[in-house]
Amino acid sequence: MRDVDTFMQQADANCPYREADTDACVVFFHRAALGGVAADLSAPAYAWLRARAALEWDEIERSGLKAHVGNEGTDIVWRNPLATIALSDVLIFYGDYAQATQIIERLTSIDLLNVDVDGLQTISADGLRRQIVRYREGRAADDRQKDELENLLSALASRGDTVARDFLETLRTPIGGPATVVNPGDLQARFERAEAHPASRALSNTARQLASLKFAEGDGEAAVEYEQIAMNADMVRHATAGIQGGPLVADMARVCSLSRTSEQLFAFGAPEIALTLAKDAVNRLQGIRAVLSDLPEDLQMCFQQKVAGHYRWLADLFIVQNRPAEASRVLDMLKDFETFQFSERAPDQAGDSFETLHLAPQETRLLDAVATRRTTIAQQSRKYRALAQIAATRDLTAQEQASFQMLEAELAEAATLREQTRAFLQETAAAVGRADVGVQLAPGKSIKRYLRQKRQDEAAVLQYLVLPDRMGLVLTTAASQSVWTWDTTDGAQFSETDLNEQIAQFRTVLQTPSSDAVPLAQRLHDLLLPNAVVRELEGSGIQTLIIAPDRQLRYIPFAALHDGTGWLAERFVVTHATAGGIVATSDAGDRISAFGLSNPVGDFPALPGVATEVAALVQENGSDSGVLRGQGRMNDDFDATAFARGLVFSDAQNERLGIVHLASHFKLGNTEADSFLLLGDGNRLSVADIRTGLGRDSDFSEVALLTLSACETAFGTTSADGRELESFAAVAQRQGAQAVLASLWPVADASTAAIMVNFYQRYTSNTPLAHALSQSQNDLISGEVNSTRPEAVRGAAPSIPVQTQASPQGWRHPYYWAAFILLEGAV
Repeated sequence: MRDVDTFMQQADANCPYREADTDACVVFFHRAALGGVAADLSAPAYAWLRARAALEWDEIERSGLKAHVGNEGTDIVWRNPLATIALSDVLIFYGDYAQATQIIERLTSIDLLNVDVDGLQTISADGLRRQIVRYREGRAADDRQKDELENLLSALASRGDTVARDFLETLRTPIGGPATVVNPGDLQARFERAEAHPASRALSNTARQLASLKFAEGDGEAAVEYEQIAMNADMVRHATAGIQGGPLVADMARVCSLSRTSEQLFAFGAPEIALTLAKDAVNRLQGIRAVLSDLPEDLQMCFQQKVAGHYRWLADLFIVQNRPAEASRVLDMLKDFETFQFSERAPDQAGDSFETLHLAPQETRLLDAVATRRTTIAQQSRKYRALAQIAATRDLTAQEQASFQMLEAELAEAATLREQTRAFLQETAAAVGRADVGVQLAPGKSIKRYLRQKRQDEAAVLQYLVLPDRMGLVLTTAASQSVWTWDTTDGAQFSETDLNEQIAQFRTVLQTPSSDAVPLAQRLHDLLLPNAVVRELEGSGIQTLIIAPDRQLRYIPFAALHDGTGWLAERFVVTHATAGGIVATSDAGDRISAFGLSNPVGDFPALPGVATEVAALVQENGSDSGVLRGQGRMNDDFDATAFARGLVFSDAQNERLGIVHLASHFKLGNTEADSFLLLGDGNRLSVADIRTGLGRDSDFSEVALLTLSACETAFGTTSADGRELESFAAVAQRQGAQAVLASLWPVADASTAAIMVNFYQRYTSNTPLAHALSQSQNDLISGEVNSTRPEAVRGAAPSIPVQTQASPQGWRHPYYWAAFILLEGAV
């Protein structure tokens, strides 16, 4: 890093901001920000471009665009704000369309997507073209990013960028209109003409069109061959682009081509090749992410949204192919990726983020074989046919006859080679199918081994995968792994959009105590736990479900699903997995540090029941009625120093684990930057501060359980998908906490105190965490603990107020007991 800092200092000295003579510096830092110079220069080069673009904008605001005087002093043109264009190009490459649009909208004109802008070789056009194709083909799931892309293209088009105008028209063209009639002869002729240009986009496009045509005609082998020709033409073009834009630009393009061809080949009936290409794509992405790990948080988030689909496709492919171990591993990699993004890519949070999937020797040979698939010798075929037509009408000249015989020999040799290549590919693919090419896991990463050795109950892990038009599930028990996939619900086509609407409706009824939550709870139960899955769980004697949800499924409490006869919490113990590492949670804490904020602070409302909650939990002296010995700190006494001290439970004589209970607003956003704990003194303690030791070298190594009883997730905000709660739990667990208990929505004060007291009583009596929470929830469901009998809580303080909110079911309604979920660690 010292060398990088020195280099940047020298660059600043050699590239002062002047009007005309530092364009070369902009060109250099543009390439460096795209990874084209050195990996460790990407982040500082990006920062340099931002600073230089800010200077340009200040100047534009003061005096407008500057005139450039030609050598003869007669030609006057307006200088492009080159650093601004370079910065926009970089932002677009990483997928930050929103920020690029904000910059572009400040200008009256811009011509960004042309290849050469005053000597700056922009690279956005190719990436945007690929992204538009992904949306058109239904391979990109993020509708929000699609809207941002459309806004970007609109901004560019309205400022004179003709390429953007064409892209915008393509993006907005309705999908599913009348099919374009393709004349096979014309298409074949275009392909043969394109053959002369092996790196051309025309060759890729016509080869893919021929692949689709051949598949429609029932010739799957030819379809596979043409798709591979198209991909290899892409690869040649990407290598050429890498000379201009750098290796990172080329690698990202290769990932897109590999993933696209993988999807096509699977559709054409070549699953072994499809899987191998998809694994190669994800492995390349893992390497790219390692290179980009120092880039700013906003770019990393956009990059994650841009590339997550490649991981999801591979996981889906493994599920469809009944390869649960590899599907599970890819889902773990994606979860690690999301956690690493949340924690601003801190090295101590990297986990398995950059690990790659094992490629068996058979798969490596298959990749090599696919790479040899090149164009046929269609040009020779065309010449041969032309001479044959002449021969049918007259005798060939000696020269024509010689050419005819030479072409005939070349075509025969080519046919033999083509057949050998086809046979070799088929055999190599078959070898992959026969071989055990499953994922190779270190002993500590085997889910089945974890369930056998680390759990004291019969548990199953359920890893969900949500895609735009289907869902997948990997179910793992101590003895087996199974996969399911489904694309319909209630007889209709599955839609992630519809699922998210159901989730929002479900959360609404769950948070309305007067509502009937059963109908929606049963509908979601039947979707997420179909009969075949339930039968396997029951047949295996499963007692505990360890849920690893995906996307907005993270916002619902699975315990509140209903099978028509009862809540899931009444049939199973339910807990959740994070990316925080496998931990054992059998050691119970016997001390508590409870912190609360009852006063209003800014936009955060008062929490009037918190004082009662803390008093009900903490016993600081013999006269207190709290259930656990420890300390309680409220309002002004709850500051960063008190919090740091409360993380320590051991003394010189005894090593202890304890419970940290936070009854204050804990706001979780999409990243560390907008996630914080509101302290009692009104200050905000960021998740970054928590992760880095509070400035006091503090951690959670003596914390058996971290409880967030007033947690606020990012549900309902733009692009929120629930990863924030899992990610924070992973951060806490990597700092030493064994488990995290959090709430999915704010819960009534009285019932919170009641369920917490009940839960801690059971937990400190050596009941495993998840079981203690399940039993406490069931006490509310059964009415053993309710709004009219707070004294039924063993050891409860008599000051717990009676719940006054109208609810015909009392505390039996899931509003009171379902919000709390336990996150115990990675699987």
